[in-house]
Order: sequence, then C-alpha cells, then structure tokens
Amino acid sequence: MNDSTLKPNTLADLATDNIQENNLDVEPTNEVLTAHEPLTAHEKLSEENCTEKSPEEDTVEDTEDSPEELLASLQASLKTVQASKAAEQLELLDILDDTGLPTGEQKTRLDIHKEGLWHRSIHLWIVKEDRYVLLQRRSMLKDLEGGKIDVSVGGHFAAGESFVDVLREAEEEVGLSVSPVDLHYLHTQKAERYYAEAENPEQIARIDREFQEVYFCQCDQDLNQYFLNPEEVDVLYEVPLDAAIALYEDGEPILAAGYDSQSRNNNAMLIEDDLIGKARANTLSSLKAIKAALSSTTEKLTN
Repeated sequence: MNDSTLKPNTLADLATDNIQENNLDVEPTNEVLTAHEPLTAHEKLSEENCTEKSPEEDTVEDTEDSPEELLASLQASLKTVQASKAAEQLELLDILDDTGLPTGEQKTRLDIHKEGLWHRSIHLWIVKEDRYVLLQRRSMLKDLEGGKIDVSVGGHFAAGESFVDVLREAEEEVGLSVSPVDLHYLHTQKAERYYAEAENPEQIARIDREFQEVYFCQCDQDLNQYFLNPEEVDVLYEVPLDAAIALYEDGEPILAAGYDSQSRNNNAMLIEDDLIGKARANTLSSLKAIKAALSSTTEKLTN
C-alpha cells in the first residue's frame, strides 16, 4: 500500500459553477468558511434549487422516429441490460472462510449470495480538496439497493483477480483511472446483510457476507469530468465530509451538488431514507476513518 503524504488541493467546487451558470439567487454567508467557495455553494443551495434545470434541459428535441421505432429501440436496450445483468450473476468469485482466508473454492456470484458465503470486495472513497467526499446513487437497475446512496466506488474481486485488476471498478463505474500508488488504505471490515425475498427483484432470499477492503484516493476534478455507467450509477454527489458523517450518524439532511449518468447537473437534498440501512454503520466507520486520516496528515504537515 502507498502511504505517501496527501497533498493539499485547490480546484474550485462544481456547485459554485452550477450557481453561476444557472444565475441562482444565493446570498453570501457571514460564516468563517465563506472564503472556501465550495462549502459556501453547498451551504447556500436552497431546497427549491436542488433540482434546478438549465434551459437546454427543458427543451424537447424533435425526433423523426415513429412510436414503433422508439419502442423497438427501448426493447433492444432492455435486452442488452438484462443480458449484462445475467452474465454478472454468473461471474465466479473466490470463497473465503470466516477469517477472510481463501478456501480454494469458487462459485458464481448468485450462488454465493444465495448460500451466504464469504467473499472479497473493495470500497474506494474519492476525496476532493481534503474535505469533500463523493457519494454515488446506485442505478435502479441494480439487483439490490437500487436508487440508494453508497460509497464512491465499490465492487467484487472476481475469482483469481489481483488487487491491481480490481481497480477496474473505478473506471467501469465512474470513468476514473486509478493505480495502487493513488490509494490510501483505511481498514478491512466484515459486513453481513440479509435480504428477504421481497427485497430484491428476483424474489430470492440472499445473505451478502463480505470482507470489504476500504481505501480512499484524492481527485480534484469537477463532477462533470466523470463518466458514469448508467447500469451502475445514476448520480454522483459531492458533499462536505463532516456533513456526510452527520447524515450517516444523525440523519441530518444535506444539500449536495450532483451530476448524473445523462451528463446533467442533478443537485439534490440527501436524506436518511436515501441511505442503505444495512450498511449504515460500516459506512459511517469508513467516513470517520477518512476524517482521521486527513486530520493526521494535516498535523504532520503543520509540525
């Protein structure tokens, strides 16, 4: 793992650009943090403006396609997605014992979840400017927890897959290319989630048991520079780290700058019901670990 010193960042926050581009009426704040433009933008996004759309988004383009052609196109797209999801469930994963060691056995993702077998996953948090984290809203096409807020990037280790190989998840989900030297290890946590038949579209009871290897990396690019895979991610949000902790710990709503898989600004108020309840404690633990790591680095730089 790379424990290199984190560097301070200086890029401006996308939310500030959103306010300027959409001519939102935002009064300046007198709080101490007003010198930091991104935080001011997050604090001053009003609930009414969370779903503000640009004039271009309200314009409906003319199309020459007939209703039959549109329906055929949609049906073809649906079949493609269904085939992709079916293949995903047949992906082989390595089985672990309850201490996290490989057993040497492999089963499909579907069978592993049906039988409640331990397996390995990665959680990658994207941190911006030492004080913001990115949260993804899971695609409604996901078989579990569709539409819920989750870690920036997450995925399974395929059977025999190395740590370097699994970093493909960042590029697959949000279009971000990362390497091991970009990552900072936080911890490995055991996670168990039980899903009844009624809690997933396939009507199959599942027990998801994972050893989650949790890391964070720093990336200061604007939200509109990410490329979201609509099969995986609906929206990517940028929120102050302290506000994210308050949301997960106390259920405090948070106004978030967002960008979606259709390349549109998609700001929103995130609330307690948006969270994955079964993952709330582990997510909070990871967010607090990020804060501790950043604070430790800041102290080293100032001493």
